[in-house]
Amino acid sequence: MFDRLANLLTRRAPFVALLLLSLTALAAVQATQIQFEFSPQALMRGEDESYQQLQDFKQTFAYEDSVLMIIVEATGDANVLDHRLLNWQAHVAEQLRAVPHVDEVATLATIEIPRRTLEFPPSVTARPFIAEFPADETDSRRLRRLVDESPLLAGTLVSSDLQVAALLAFIDPELQRVRELSVVIDDVQQLLQSSPPPTGYRTSLSGLPFIRTDTIKNLQQDQQRLLPIAAILYLLTLAIIFRRVSGSLLPLLAVGMGLAWTIGAVVAVGATFNLVSNVLPILLIVVGVSNCVHVLDEYAEQLPLARGDRIAAARNTVRHMSRSCLLTLFTTAVGFACLGTAQSDVLREFGWQAALGMGFMYVTIIGGLGSLMQYFRPPRRSTRGAPLGHVTAAAGRVIDRHPRITLTFSGLLIAASVWLGLHVPVDSFMIETYDDDHPTLQTLRLVDNKLSGLLPIEVRLHADDPERLLDPDVFRKVRQFEEHALQEDGVLFARSYADVLQSISTGTPSPTAADDELPVSDEELTRDIRLGVWVVNRVGATLGYPNFMTEDGRDGRILIKVQDIGTLRLKKLINQLEAELLQAFPPGSGVTPTLTGDAYLNTIAMNAVIHDLFYSLLTASLIIFATIALIFRSLRTGLIAAIPNLTPLALTLGYMRLRGYDMNVGNVIVFTISLGIAVDDSIHFLFRFREEMKRTGCVEEAVVRTFEGTGRAIVITSILIVAGLAVLLFSDFVPTRRFAELTSVTMMGALIGVLLLLPACLVLFWKRPPTS
Repeated sequence: MFDRLANLLTRRAPFVALLLLSLTALAAVQATQIQFEFSPQALMRGEDESYQQLQDFKQTFAYEDSVLMIIVEATGDANVLDHRLLNWQAHVAEQLRAVPHVDEVATLATIEIPRRTLEFPPSVTARPFIAEFPADETDSRRLRRLVDESPLLAGTLVSSDLQVAALLAFIDPELQRVRELSVVIDDVQQLLQSSPPPTGYRTSLSGLPFIRTDTIKNLQQDQQRLLPIAAILYLLTLAIIFRRVSGSLLPLLAVGMGLAWTIGAVVAVGATFNLVSNVLPILLIVVGVSNCVHVLDEYAEQLPLARGDRIAAARNTVRHMSRSCLLTLFTTAVGFACLGTAQSDVLREFGWQAALGMGFMYVTIIGGLGSLMQYFRPPRRSTRGAPLGHVTAAAGRVIDRHPRITLTFSGLLIAASVWLGLHVPVDSFMIETYDDDHPTLQTLRLVDNKLSGLLPIEVRLHADDPERLLDPDVFRKVRQFEEHALQEDGVLFARSYADVLQSISTGTPSPTAADDELPVSDEELTRDIRLGVWVVNRVGATLGYPNFMTEDGRDGRILIKVQDIGTLRLKKLINQLEAELLQAFPPGSGVTPTLTGDAYLNTIAMNAVIHDLFYSLLTASLIIFATIALIFRSLRTGLIAAIPNLTPLALTLGYMRLRGYDMNVGNVIVFTISLGIAVDDSIHFLFRFREEMKRTGCVEEAVVRTFEGTGRAIVITSILIVAGLAVLLFSDFVPTRRFAELTSVTMMGALIGVLLLLPACLVLFWKRPPTS
């Protein structure tokens, strides 16, 4: 089969090259339409019960993740209750309501409160607190008294020190795609540019819709800026190393074709890039360039053997390398295909996209290089006297003579890394994309410190009886739960249906759990509750009561806002809240509590995704090593290949501990790449070693000769990948820089595994041929 393939590619080279380039042009046009989607909740999208519970909860109550916040900060002597700013808020609120897909607007200037009428029978209506605009200083003083009497306002629409105010725009929850949200946010930004606040104030945007779109926008700009630079750096590095057009342009052409095919296929099936699969281009470039270097290095070696006949050299190269490249890319594809067993749709999508990309890479590398190599002089190879060839050959001889020392040293290094890695905490943050001085993160910190925060943990209380949630005993337990929650580390805010009802009896809009105590007697509390129900039946929509209680009275809501303190601490907080809820509402109490919310789901999702990735890596490792054993028809070979392939994972894990990095989704993705790199290098080394064993029949000599050939290509590949990744260190995104750093460490780990451990294991454990 491989002989026929080699003959086809060399004899029909112009036709094959034209076909590949034509398909690439079509794919490239399709690839330009790729979309990026960022949503932490997407990590659990699928059949998972937690995700479905959250969606049901949002449909029943409110979509907190659809609230766009316009933050106004006082920079002068006046506070945010100044009548000038109130007039500006009223003006902006009116314009916001005209923005398409903005369903509702809430501001301090346009707040409405319930007022009882003097007519008989008595009634109640909701009226604006500031009846007419423009507002004056009297309105400012009246509003100041209202804020002082209603602590809840000091934390939602205004800060307690009156230096920050928030305008809330509730976007249509049906708008979930980043492209659609971006249109709305662009309209709001243009509105703010055309209607700036008075002197002494500045505005900024926040809220989960803005953070999602801002992250994707900056990520796209980052890739558009850095990937071309990385390609140029690859080109220059290849040109310096190989000193031939074939060694510099052909690898980038072959890898570029495979990348275009993959992205075009992703677009064709309606898929997108997300916070996991955005590393796919880098992954394909790393694996693709690695295989291209091995192919071109073999071509340079075959040309002298073919006495300068480029066609024959290209044919022999394809015949030799199509086998090893097929195995390397197949095993890597199998490893990523194992992600198909993950719970998360995001991981499953990444798995098939990466596996498909490996298949396309094989076609474009073997097909592209196989058909085009004969038209170019091969890259120059270093001889034994040249620096790189000399170093690799010398390293092979040292390991050849001292395999036990090499194995002992490598084993101690791996053991130390594993010991360090066991202490790496599994922790991640919802907003870990930016540096501390980034404006988006600074605004988020401002919202956390001055207002009620962004990230919600929700509690759904389901009652067996419609009147159960209004029972005084349940009412008190709900308030007590809020009070206890506010004392927990990281909790910023708490509100429930009980707060809304109590606010009516006190005559102020929605006090919090920290306000006046509830009446002591059940009779007084029941009277206040009935009064609250009577009012909300008439003006409940104005007070936001439908967002906290269903119409049939069977489901109530408790909203808790938390800081982005990491999934490790949030998990402890969730466990504490669950214990308190179970104590307050045990089975048989008539009330069933359920925790949900974006912060809750993110905590559950991140831990599940990380465990999914680890189990998938374990499964992939077993399948890969079993495949190697089958290909080489030797269980011993599979076991020998296992140790060096796991080395970069162990070393990277130990490095993470030394650097103080947590185990999050972005960091775990590095392990998938490390496995792919190590497997590729190991297979190329083993294939070359087997060929040298057939020629020499001596393990020691075969190892040295493999070092002189494939060992050099592995070193070149590592230099190329680290050079390309160095560009990513200039990214504006923390995960991208960390990805580049950890992947570079992985490359060093792969070198130790393949060029130290693997040859030492071969010398010690390879089955030697019988001596005569």
